[in-house]
Amino acid sequence: MPSLRARIPEEGEALAEAFSSAAKRFAGREADFRASAEKALAEACERLGVELDERREVTLATGRADAVFNRLIVEWEPPGAMAASRDSHGNRHAVEQVQSYIDGLAAKERRQVTRLAGVACDGHSMIFARYRSGRWWVDDPVAVDAKSAGLLLDTLLSAQSGKALIAENLLGDFAGEGALAYKAVRSLLAQLDRERGQRPDDLPARLFDQWESAFAVATGVTGEAESPLKKDARKALADVLGTVPGETDAATGLFVIQTYFAIVTKLIAALSLSLFLERSSWHLDELKGLGDGELNARLAELHRGLPFREARLNNVIEPDVFCWFLERTSAEVTASVRAVVDRLATYDPATLQVSPEDARDLLKDLYQGLLPRPVRHALGQYFTPDWLAERVLGAVEHQGGPDERVLDPACGTGTFLVSAVRELRASLLAENASGSDSLACVLDNVVGFDIDPLAVVASRVNYVLALGQLLAEAPPEGCEIPVYLADSILSPTLLSMHTGDRLELSTSVGTFRLPLCVDTAEELRAVCDLATLALEEGWDSERFGAEAGRACRADDDERRLLEDFFDACWQLHSRSIDGIWTRIIRNAFMPAFIGEFDLIVGNPPWVNWEGLPEDYRERTKALWEEAGLYVHKGMAALLGAGKKDVSMLLSYVVSKRLLGEHGRLGFVMPETLFKTAGAGQGFRRFRFGDDGPSFRVTAVHDMVDLKPFTGATNRTAILVWERDAATRYPVGYTVWQRLEARGIDRHASPEEVEEQTRRLRLVAAPVRDDDSTSAWLTVPRRAIPGLRKLAETGEPAYRAYEGVNTGGANGVYWVERSDDVSKGKVPIENLHDVGRSSLPRKFGRVEADLLHPLLRGQDVQRWSAKPSCEILFVQDPATRRGIDTRRMQTEFPGALSYLAQFEDHLRSRAAIRRYFTRKEGIETRETGPYWSMFNVGDYTLAEHKVVWKDIASDFAAAVLPPTDPIPLPAHTVMLLPCSSSDEAHYVCGLLNSVPARALIAGYVATHISTHTTKVVVVPSFEASDSRHFAVSSASREAHRRVDAGESADQGAVDDAAAAVWGLDAGELATMRDFLRRWLKQDLS
Repeated sequence: MPSLRARIPEEGEALAEAFSSAAKRFAGREADFRASAEKALAEACERLGVELDERREVTLATGRADAVFNRLIVEWEPPGAMAASRDSHGNRHAVEQVQSYIDGLAAKERRQVTRLAGVACDGHSMIFARYRSGRWWVDDPVAVDAKSAGLLLDTLLSAQSGKALIAENLLGDFAGEGALAYKAVRSLLAQLDRERGQRPDDLPARLFDQWESAFAVATGVTGEAESPLKKDARKALADVLGTVPGETDAATGLFVIQTYFAIVTKLIAALSLSLFLERSSWHLDELKGLGDGELNARLAELHRGLPFREARLNNVIEPDVFCWFLERTSAEVTASVRAVVDRLATYDPATLQVSPEDARDLLKDLYQGLLPRPVRHALGQYFTPDWLAERVLGAVEHQGGPDERVLDPACGTGTFLVSAVRELRASLLAENASGSDSLACVLDNVVGFDIDPLAVVASRVNYVLALGQLLAEAPPEGCEIPVYLADSILSPTLLSMHTGDRLELSTSVGTFRLPLCVDTAEELRAVCDLATLALEEGWDSERFGAEAGRACRADDDERRLLEDFFDACWQLHSRSIDGIWTRIIRNAFMPAFIGEFDLIVGNPPWVNWEGLPEDYRERTKALWEEAGLYVHKGMAALLGAGKKDVSMLLSYVVSKRLLGEHGRLGFVMPETLFKTAGAGQGFRRFRFGDDGPSFRVTAVHDMVDLKPFTGATNRTAILVWERDAATRYPVGYTVWQRLEARGIDRHASPEEVEEQTRRLRLVAAPVRDDDSTSAWLTVPRRAIPGLRKLAETGEPAYRAYEGVNTGGANGVYWVERSDDVSKGKVPIENLHDVGRSSLPRKFGRVEADLLHPLLRGQDVQRWSAKPSCEILFVQDPATRRGIDTRRMQTEFPGALSYLAQFEDHLRSRAAIRRYFTRKEGIETRETGPYWSMFNVGDYTLAEHKVVWKDIASDFAAAVLPPTDPIPLPAHTVMLLPCSSSDEAHYVCGLLNSVPARALIAGYVATHISTHTTKVVVVPSFEASDSRHFAVSSASREAHRRVDAGESADQGAVDDAAAAVWGLDAGELATMRDFLRRWLKQDLS
C-alpha cells in the first residue's frame, strides 16, 4: 500500500478541484465558500488518516482566526479577493492577519512560533506564511492546483508528526552545551587518543594526518604550538573536550568535533532520504533497537554511502577521514552514537518540503553552534549568509539558465551552490523541462570543490536537500553529486604535476601515480572504482593492469604504471589503511577534468600566507611567482611588504584554469586587497603573470559597514571581474551603509538588506596616477579631478614615522609615576594590564631623566594631543638599540633594577630575536641589550611634531606641544618632525582639512599609517608664503579653541588649505559632501 505521502498528489488534485468548484459556486458568499472548503479539507484528511483538531472562529489576543487545523491557521478570503501580486493591498492585509494569528496562537497556547504555519486562500489562490530563523517567510501567491493543495495537506500531515527538522531544534539537541554533544565528543577524543598512542601507523592516525593537512590550509591550524587559537579560544575548546587548556592540541580537538558533526550530518541525510525517495530501504528508526555490533555495522554501511548508492546517489556519502572511529568502535562511542540516533529519530524531515527555506541554514547553523564563539572567531570560520550569496550571484548576472555553468571552488557548506541550484530548478520548471532532464542539467551545471573534508560532507547533503523531488529522477546507473574533495589551487593541471608519462598526487601516506592515458573524468572514475573493487575482491596487480588498461586504452608502459598504482593501493590495504584513498584520488584529480565555467562564485578562505603549513607554502610558491603576485624582491614580499592572503592566489588560479573565455568571477574578498600597499599591489595587476589572461574588474561592493559575518570584524567586499579583458579605470565601486546602528540579521532576505541600507555610488582608481597597482582611491567620480591635485606623485617633502614600539612589552615600559622625587629617582608602577597579555604588577624607583610623557592613540583628537601617562625610555637614538649595559649600571641603576624584574619577558619578544640577535655557527649572539626598544631615531625626540593616531574612522591630527622632557608618541601614534612651531601648524592644518581627510578616507582601509604624507601633497613650508602662513594661523586658532572647550573653525582651515592646493569652491564643496556622507553625518 502506498505511504501517506505517496497519496498526497492524488488527494491534492481532488482537493484543488473542490476548492475551485466551491469558489465558483459561492462567489460573493464567503460563509458558504468557507464551509464547503473546510468540509472538503476535512474529508481529504480523513482519507489520508490525518487526525484533525478542527477549531473555527478561534478568539486570540490578536484577533479572531477563521480556522485552526492542528498547527495550521487558515484565513479564508472571499472568492476572487486575492490578486496575483503578493504586494497588493488585499494580499498584504490577508498575510498580516495570518501573521498576527500565528503570533496570537503561539502566545495563547505556549507554542513555539516556528511550529506553526498559516495560509490565506480564496479558492483560486493561496499564500503560505511561516516564521523561521528569526523572520517571516511569505511565499508568492500560487494558483490553487494539485501541487499547492498537496502542499497544504503535507503541512497538515507534518503538523501531527515528530519534531520539525529546523536549525533551532537541532541546535538545542545536538550542539551548544548539551550533554549529548559533549559526551559524544569526549568519547571520540578518548578513542582517538588510544588509537594514535597504541597504533600510530594504522588507519585512524593516517586519516587524522590527511585531515590535518587539509584543515591547516583552510584555517591555519595545526597540531604545533603555533596556532591562531588564543587563550580564550583554547579554554573554550578545552571546556568542550573536558580537558584543561594545552592538554589536547587544537587540531586533535577540532578533528573529533568535526567527526561528531559528520556523524550527525550523515544521519540527517539518511533521515531526509526517505522524504524524497520512496525506494529508500534505509530508515533511521530501524536502528533504535539494534545491538551494539549490528548498530556499528549499519553505521559502517552509512559511512560507506550504501543507503545512497542503493537510491542511485553514488557519492553523497563516501568513505572519508571521519570514518576512523569505525575501525574499533569503543563502547562509549557506540553509546553516544546511539543517543544521537534515538534523538534524531524523533524528527520529521517533511519540514524540508513544507518549508524549504529551513534547509538553507540547517547544517551551517548546527556547525556554528557546535564550535564555541572564541574558537570560531580564531579560525575565521564564518559561514556566508544566504543574502550575501544571492547578492554575489546577482553581481555576476547569474540568470539561472540551463546553458550557464557555475562553480564554487571553495564551497564550504554549499551556500552558493544551493542558491544556484534553486534558481536553476525554477528556470527549468518555467521551461517545463522533464524531471530527468532537469536533474541532468543541474548536476552538470552547478559544481563545487573544497579542500576541507567536512565541508564536502555538508555541501553534498545540502545539495541533495536542494534537489528535493528531482532525486526521484536519478537514472538506473545512478548519478553523482558534483561536489568534490579537491584543492582548487594545487590541482594536477594547475601545478602541472606531470612528470614524464604520469600524473602525481601527494597524500599523507605517499604519492600516487597514474598514466596520462587517464585523461577524462569518466576514465578517472573507472580506474579508481575498479581499484576499489579489485582491493575488495583480492585481485593481483596484473589483472588490475589489464582491466584498467582496457578501460583507458593504455599501452604497455602505461599498463605497468597502472599496476604500480594498484600495488601502492594494496600496500595500504594490507595495513588496514584502505577504502578511502582511491576515492580521495578520484576527487582530487577532478578539477583537471571538469571543464570550464561561465561563472565562478564563492567566499574563498581568508588565510594569511604565514598561517599556511610550511610544505604548502613551498608547493605553492612557484604559483605565486607565476601569477605575478610578488611585486617585491624574493620572499621579502611576504614579510616587510605586507601580508598576502590565499584568496588572492585562488582567485587568480581558478580564473586562469577554470573560467571560460569572458566568464565572470564573483568572490567575497577582503576589502583591504584594494586599499593596502605591498600585499595588494601584485593582486591589483589584474593579470596572470606576464603572458596570462587579464581580468577586467567590473564592480566592487564594499560591505565593511554591514559586518555580514556574525561576531566578526572582517572587512568584507564583493569583487566581480571578467576574464580576457583589461581593467579600465575608473571602476564602479559601491559602498553599502547601514541606515541604523543595529546590524544586519544573517537570516535577512536580500530585499530586507536593501531596505536597511543605502548605497553610495563611487568609483575607484589608483591613488597614484603614475602607478596602476597603487592603493585604490574610492570617491565620487566628480571628486577625482580635485583630489588628484592633492595626490603626491614625486618625492614627498615630509616623512612620517611610527612612535616608540616596545615590541609587545607596553606593560613594562608604560608607567605611572608619583611626585615623590628623591635624589633624582621617581617611584613608578607599571601599567600591568595594558596590551594583549597582562603582566605582574611591579614597582621601582627609576632615574627621572628616563621618564617622558607618553602620548597614546586615545590621547589624540583633532587639534588636541595631551599625554596621559609616562614611558620609561631606555633607547639610544644614535645607536638605535638600548642604552649600553655599562652606562645603565653606572648612570641608571634604578631603571636597570626595575627592568630586571621583567628580563624573561623582554628577552622572549619576537622583535628582540629578529633585530638584536645574530647566528654565529650553532650559537645565537645578542647584538643589543634585552631592554632595547624599536622604531626610535632622532626624529622621536624632535621638539616640534605633528601626530595622528593610526586607527580612526576620520583622520585626526594635532600638534604635540613641546615640554621638558619631550613627549614621546606610542607606536599607535604616527609622528612627523618639523623644524618650527609654525611649520608644525602648517602641516597639521593641511592634514586636518576636509580635502586631505576626504583623500585619506578614499584610499585608507584600516590603518592611517606613515604612508599619509606619501599620498597627500604637503608642499614644503615657506614662511614667506602668505598661503602657508594662513594655514598655520588657522591651525593655531583651531588648537586654541579646542583647548578652551570651543569648536574649531573648520571652514577657515579648509579655505586656507584650498588656496595652497588650488581648489575652487565647487571642488571643495564636492569633497565636503562626500566626507559627510562617508561618515554618515547626514543620517544623524
